[in-house]
Amino acid sequence: MQRKDRKGFVSTYITPNIETGYIAMLYPETPNHPMQSYYLTNKGRETLKNL
Repeated sequence: MQRKDRKGFVSTYITPNIETGYIAMLYPETPNHPMQSYYLTNKGRETLKNL
């Protein structure tokens, strides 16, 4: 996506999708974990399948 502003990317894409339940953090207890990544929840998989 070639985004240069990490805060903008997080506030625009990551946070809203976590709040709506489409994605989840791998390490929710430590948001700044060096190996942090995100995965699709069941709700996210269903939505993706219906696109």
